Amino acid sequence: MLKLNFWKILFILILFFSPSCIFAAEGDLSWFTNYNPINNDDYSGSVAVDSTGVYQTGSSDVSGWHHGQGIIKQWTLNGGVGAWERTTTPLGFTGSAGGVVSDNLGVYVISSDDEPGNGNYQWIIDKFDKSGNLIWHKTSNPTAGTDQPVRIITDSSGVYIIGYESLGVGHLWRIEKRDINSGNLIGSFGSGGVVKSDPTSDSDFPSGIAIDSNYMYIAGYQGRGGANLVKWRIEKRSLTSGNFDPSFGSGGIIIKDISAMFDILYAIDVDSSGFYVSGCEWWVAGACEKWHIEKWPLNGSAPIWTQIINTGGPFGPDTGLNINLKITSNSLFTFATKITSNVYHWRIEKRDLNTGNL
Repeated sequence: MLKLNFWKILFILILFFSPSCIFAAEGDLSWFTNYNPINNDDYSGSVAVDSTGVYQTGSSDVSGWHHGQGIIKQWTLNGGVGAWERTTTPLGFTGSAGGVVSDNLGVYVISSDDEPGNGNYQWIIDKFDKSGNLIWHKTSNPTAGTDQPVRIITDSSGVYIIGYESLGVGHLWRIEKRDINSGNLIGSFGSGGVVKSDPTSDSDFPSGIAIDSNYMYIAGYQGRGGANLVKWRIEKRSLTSGNFDPSFGSGGIIIKDISAMFDILYAIDVDSSGFYVSGCEWWVAGACEKWHIEKWPLNGSAPIWTQIINTGGPFGPDTGLNINLKITSNSLFTFATKITSNVYHWRIEKRDLNTGNL
């Protein structure tokens, strides 16, 4: 009996002190890794995860003079070991890699770079297989100014990219739909595969995109006349044609002016019961005072619920995550940076989809 008890105790001790101990709590750190390819400024961009690995984008300052180089890197799920790495910006002057998504066909990355010294930025869209082999590479350079992609998303019918292009002193929304196999623009979408939205002569920027089976929902902001004055803008468009859904909001558009100052909409997601947005209410330019989270019905008639957070300090987006709202089957997660007494903190929330309550 004593011998049997000894082996039982030994077995329990081995389990308890094992690195992969079954008693590890949910949310405990499994692994972390640092990546510093160049001894200058290196920035993380966006992340996509599937059963084959973790795909991370970013940029590396290759010369120390802000000559950025866009990077896509795969990490293993177990251990965070670097599997492969590719450069996405051929000009390599002030380039960076941003959004990334993956599906069973590959990994899709958006980047931007410019020709040395002239500020002529271009869109770059790449598709890699899961081993890092380039499947296709496409660029868009509609103007000689600042043209940059912002977000990318896919479904079985295509690749959707939102971003902006320059127009005089301002900017306008640009939406592309590309063939998932070839990367070519799909001509039946908008005009030759491109939809543009230019609501004002000021700078108008898209910031987030979500899709369901038939429509895309695009969040961003538009100018309202005057320096540093913007308001929320949400569009709902057909995935097939790119046309507005006339039953949504007012002719396919929702415009919301909260503070009559500087209100920025950052992120959007959608499920079968509605769409969710997260943004900021700015009372004065440069000082975001309140964080707004809202759920709307799919027809955009009026908010189902609104949550306003102001816990004693301004809020802003966590640019390291490149998104500040994500929904799962039963919860909504929001991410932001909280500023208190000039000290920055992460803030992560989990909310009920039906009420918005914590």
